[in-house]
Amino acid sequence: MQYDALNFAWQRWVLNYHHQQQNLLQDWLGDLTPWKLILLLFLPASLVLGFVAWRLLGRREALDPLDRELRKLLTQLEAYGITRQSDETLQRLVDRLSDTHPEFAKALQPVAEAYEALHYAPSDASQMRLRLMQQLVLAQQQLK
Repeated sequence: MQYDALNFAWQRWVLNYHHQQQNLLQDWLGDLTPWKLILLLFLPASLVLGFVAWRLLGRREALDPLDRELRKLLTQLEAYGITRQSDETLQRLVDRLSDTHPEFAKALQPVAEAYEALHYAPSDASQMRLRLMQQLVLAQQQLK
């Protein structure tokens, strides 16, 4: 019965579109000009796009403190011309740097170990987070 009621409402308001409904819309919107149609379509679309953009930008700021520190460290490395590839793990970066920049590799090795222990070892996460944060701060100080 609910389906039939919904179907009846659809038939009555959308498909049959009586003169009475047309007058109702005309009372709400006035004369329907092309500019009013454009505004009527543009306003909701811009609100939706604005909301999506706001949410995406808000995500960027809500980074985990460890991720922020890691990004700071990687930005420091970029100042020396060292960039981490998009598919490169921290350990792989350390291995690559061991040939060209052994001092950076030495500073980054404890960071890579703590990062892998936090993300892949089944242990106490709070202790691993603290250890990784300490290693990140120490590595940033060594790179200065």
